[in-house]
Amino acid sequence: MGPNQRKLISLQKWLITYQLSLALLVVMLISAVWIGSGYFDLKKYQKHSNDMIMNSNRLMLQQEVNRIIHYISYVRKNQANDSVAIERILNFLADYRMPYGGYIFINKADGKALIFDGKRVWNKSIVDMKDVDGKNLYLMELDAYNNPDGGFMEYKFQKMGSSKVSDKISFVKGYHDFEWMIGAGNYLDDLNLSHNLFYHFFQLHFFKRLFQIALVLFVVFGLVYIVSRRANRKAQKVVDDLMSYVDSRLLGAERKSSGQMNLVLKEIDQFLFRFDTLVDKKLLLEEDQKNYAQKLETMVLQRTDELEKQAAILNEKNKDLESFNYSVSHDLKTPLRALVHYSEFLNLDLKGKVTGEQKFMIDEIHKQSKKMMRLIEDLLRFSSTSGRKLQKETIDMYLLFESIINESIPQERALDYSIKIEPLPKIQGDYALIKQVVINLVSNAFKFSKNAELPSVEVGFRRQSSHIVYFIIDNGVGFSEETATKIFDIFYQSNPDLGNEGTGIGLAIVKRIVEKHLGFVYAKSEGQGAEIGFGLPIFDFVP
Repeated sequence: MGPNQRKLISLQKWLITYQLSLALLVVMLISAVWIGSGYFDLKKYQKHSNDMIMNSNRLMLQQEVNRIIHYISYVRKNQANDSVAIERILNFLADYRMPYGGYIFINKADGKALIFDGKRVWNKSIVDMKDVDGKNLYLMELDAYNNPDGGFMEYKFQKMGSSKVSDKISFVKGYHDFEWMIGAGNYLDDLNLSHNLFYHFFQLHFFKRLFQIALVLFVVFGLVYIVSRRANRKAQKVVDDLMSYVDSRLLGAERKSSGQMNLVLKEIDQFLFRFDTLVDKKLLLEEDQKNYAQKLETMVLQRTDELEKQAAILNEKNKDLESFNYSVSHDLKTPLRALVHYSEFLNLDLKGKVTGEQKFMIDEIHKQSKKMMRLIEDLLRFSSTSGRKLQKETIDMYLLFESIINESIPQERALDYSIKIEPLPKIQGDYALIKQVVINLVSNAFKFSKNAELPSVEVGFRRQSSHIVYFIIDNGVGFSEETATKIFDIFYQSNPDLGNEGTGIGLAIVKRIVEKHLGFVYAKSEGQGAEIGFGLPIFDFVP
């Protein structure tokens, strides 16, 4: 290979490298602008969602306090004296729970606490109570008490049962006839749903666009590489043939006649003609490649538009779902709460004045209203598990089962139960969701075994291929083999003859949460007693 030939090849390689580098730079700039535009759109979406959630939460807290004040006024009006009314009000509100983990509290204007952390308290003062930033909570409540319209409080406090410090918001309003400061509040991180939605949609848009860009780069660079290699091979062969031919012809040029020289020149002309033809073909191939790249880009843009339209439709559906959940939470539960409260008022106010049949109807209204509220709450919990992003942490399954069993065991037969909990391995998972799974399984075991002569509940675990399986066994009524395949279906009740305590959603929630953790559920029974369990991936196992 001569020096001229090597220079020609080096020039060709340099040109190809320059073209590829320039194309890569242009695509990267366009990609950065494209991805960045999606990020700013999602930022706007996050701000809108945060504002909507905070405004809804403030309105809910204000309505809850006004509803409690209306209830206090009603009870006071219908009681013989204020002492009886105060005792009845405090007993009722101590057992009352707000939705979404909220809480109510009642303190006197002199700083004495009446209801604190959902329980009645005596001899407790909040005069010197401060948050982690040093804000005096009593003075903040007193300012709201002196305001006829009430006021909001924002402070930082440590969650019960957790070492985490969280932002809290409360609404406080005074009931001056009793000198009470009445408040309702909740933790803001329990409401921060839009943060998860933001990152979910950002990842969706980012990886979708990244995949499309990578696909275009792969196809374009692949075509450039294939065409360039084929053209270079043909050009190299032509150059080699030319150089060999010229060397062989010119080696004995002095000994050959002018006729032979003319023949050489003629053949060189033929070669140059063929070389021009190859160059023309290469230009045609480059033009075809450019046209194909433009068609491909058009197809990608069309597909991108379709995906963006689908994303917009999905966004609208998510907004509709949020509106539906808000409607269920407020518009449906509010009249049900009224039915529960008014049926309790009737039982108290008409005690001894109604017939047995009337008493039965009032009790049935109260019972069915509370069952409907449980059904609505279970349906909301069932629908919310799909959209929730997992927040994994280390969970001590032994302590979790132990605490839930101690809280859920039927008090009337607590001494009759035989409880056995094996040492259980820790696991990585979403604590709130796994806790809901344990609550539903333990409640199910107690519900069906409480009528046994010697009731028992056993909790254990085993390794099964790539999963850690946790199970709970009871000696209750059990179920048939055919029922085992339906027991995790929504609204299915295996033993409806035992009463209507459940809603038929508890085990369906268990199945959805476990499958969200890439696990599985199972149930088996031999007619007497039952074993229900769930398996979580072994890669989440904590040794």
